Formats: sequence, C-alpha cells, structure tokens
Amino acid sequence: VAHADPRGMERSLEEHRRICRAMLDGDPDAAARELAHHLAEVLRAVVDGLTRDAGRIGGMDIEVLPPSA
Repeated sequence: VAHADPRGMERSLEEHRRICRAMLDGDPDAAARELAHHLAEVLRAVVDGLTRDAGRIGGMDIEVLPPSA
C-alpha cells in the first residue's frame, strides 16, 4: 500500500538514503530523526492508501489505531 504510487517509492528511497547516510556518518541522533520521519511518512501513506481504497471498495470501515481510552 505504501509503495503503490511510484512517486512514493522514490521518496521512500531518498528517506532510506538519508537514514543510511546518518548511520555511516556516525550520527545516531540524525539517524533516529530520519527514521522517525520515514516511519511517519510510511504510516501516512498506508492510511491514505487504505482510506482511498476503502471508498472504492464500498466504504469499508478501517481502524488503524486503537480507540483512545
């Protein structure tokens, strides 16, 4: 779902490059920031993809996160 859009794949590859570069540079803080950014983008892409597809499939109710207590 996250890589259904070819532009998304290019963005993802660039994010992976930044994560790897920070690791190779020995900068764990930068690597952690880049990884956190990448994971947030993946979550956004998955939610966008699922909710976009849900409309075409017939309004499927998709819960990504558990309800708050």
